[in-house]
Amino acid sequence: MGLHDAHPGTDWQERAACGSDPESFFDPKRADEALGTCARCPVREPCAAYADANDERYGIWGGVVRGFIPAGGNRKGWSERRVG
Repeated sequence: MGLHDAHPGTDWQERAACGSDPESFFDPKRADEALGTCARCPVREPCAAYADANDERYGIWGGVVRGFIPAGGNRKGWSERRVG
């Protein structure tokens, strides 16, 4: 069993707006699109907390860019949504 499997409190994932296209959250060329999805997602806070708890270093989690900058370079407004 991996760290992600044992992490409590993942029921929020079923309500995440990214469920239909999770790959866009790991593709720097699609980061701005992914951030737009995060903007309307009802579970940004538990998503960011999950990423912090699991030391996720790459991708977009809860509206927080980790490991790369969106193609447009626009991160304004997203960092303050980081939980933890």
